[in-house]
Amino acid sequence: MSHAVPSRSLALAGVLVLVLAACGGAAAARSSATVGPRAVATSVTPSVLAPAAGSPAAGPDGDIADQPGETEDASMIGQRPTITFRGDAAWQIQRPSTPDHPTEAYADAPSYLPGETLRLAVSTDAPAYTVAIFRLGATVQAMGDPSPVQPGVRQGGPIVDPTTKMVRAGWRATYSQPIPASWPSGVYLAKVSGVGGTQSYAPFVVRATRPSRFLFVSNTLDYAAYNRWGGSSLYWSGVGGPAPGVPEAVAVSLDRPFADEAGAGQILMLEAPFIAWLEGHGYDVTYTTDYDLSTHPAVQPLPRAVLFSGHGEYWGAPLRDWLDQHVLRQGDLGLGLFAADTGYWQVSFSDPSSTGPRTIGLYKDARFDPALPARCPGGFTRHANAFRSLPCGVGHRAGNRPEQALFGVQYGDVVPGYYAYRLAAGAPARLLAGTGLAPGDSLGRIAGGEVDRVFPGLASLPGDHLFASTMTITRGGASVAAQAVVRALPSGGRVFASGTFWWGWGLEPSFAASHGVPAGFGQLTTNLLDWLAGG
Repeated sequence: MSHAVPSRSLALAGVLVLVLAACGGAAAARSSATVGPRAVATSVTPSVLAPAAGSPAAGPDGDIADQPGETEDASMIGQRPTITFRGDAAWQIQRPSTPDHPTEAYADAPSYLPGETLRLAVSTDAPAYTVAIFRLGATVQAMGDPSPVQPGVRQGGPIVDPTTKMVRAGWRATYSQPIPASWPSGVYLAKVSGVGGTQSYAPFVVRATRPSRFLFVSNTLDYAAYNRWGGSSLYWSGVGGPAPGVPEAVAVSLDRPFADEAGAGQILMLEAPFIAWLEGHGYDVTYTTDYDLSTHPAVQPLPRAVLFSGHGEYWGAPLRDWLDQHVLRQGDLGLGLFAADTGYWQVSFSDPSSTGPRTIGLYKDARFDPALPARCPGGFTRHANAFRSLPCGVGHRAGNRPEQALFGVQYGDVVPGYYAYRLAAGAPARLLAGTGLAPGDSLGRIAGGEVDRVFPGLASLPGDHLFASTMTITRGGASVAAQAVVRALPSGGRVFASGTFWWGWGLEPSFAASHGVPAGFGQLTTNLLDWLAGG
């Protein structure tokens, strides 16, 4: 059902209220609770499998590394910024879906072009429901009026694949909405409201067919990997079981709602503040997802720079190939990682549909991957599905693609709390122009969540500069550096990697004021973006 031109706007800064837990110490406990429907409150047990005989330990170059302590849940760190839904009632969730009184939905694709049709699979115990569409930007914008009332139906429960532990909903589509040409590219939330019942979101992205100065990539694959709706994720499972001692599923489905953030995935926690700042400052930006760049990157019009915010741990190989080609080799693209732990795991895709593959697969312990023995008859490392690891064999480096080769840094650890980032001595002067900042100055307590660092055993390039760093304390009590870098590559490509989840939150006024972020931080981000875009 097509709706009218957007009728009202709500200021994002006025409705995102931060509730900040006190910063904890080294061994701070991390919550497993979620704010979305069908949350399964549980602790997550790390894998108890020992490395295969003869497998090397993790070395200083980070060839073979795991993330065994990472918890499954959307909260990822116990001290994350938490968003409460207040302000104008139009886009907010007033009555969150619950297992006893559900209203849940998911889209049949992560993204759409204008002219394509959004289809939602909705399940509710209410007799009827409505759908209202909102776009996240400098404001939260209602895209017309809510839909006419639709008949409600409660669809089936989770469908479990006992071999992979994958859970899907498998619901039929009950609502469709053509994407009008008037809807700009962006990140959208469909708010589904049961009449007299509960409510939830279903996120999607509207892409563009034109090139833009900046392309913002929403991390759909990451949110799917962490999604525990129905009882499993790529970190944890309460269902099925292919192998003793492996706690996680080895595949996740896009055919299910998101359990996190009332169905929004992790968009509000990890993307919304940076999006609001970009659009509030008038940048020419279009949007896509990591799913789209991992399945069909060739159709994406090339921007001047591509931007990530927050956390994008899961990529398909075509996304890494696309960035390697345009950033490392051709030098016709800038890469801005206002994020950390990016591009760590390499996922596969299956279950094709009219909108693309619906299953994301990953064997974190490659010894359980049935495809690898045939591909690697000489043996393979335990972590063969991480980009930084060796795909076949343990005595050579063929195919090793550490994140640092592209980003200049790579995943180092999970860090509870917030820590001060300080500008390094090598921070380029042109990036500090007009900020009032100098090397040694603090950027505020924006380092944390998960952090990246420079691995000294991996090669660097002459154009690499350490930009900011901090010493933080991990859960285990060991000190680890969080580091940001800028790279002026020989190809002409440019890279900024922030090394932290929380750069975007440093641009949000309430967070900035309470975390010591200096007044020049916005200008610093402006300088970085201008540099990334080559101007």
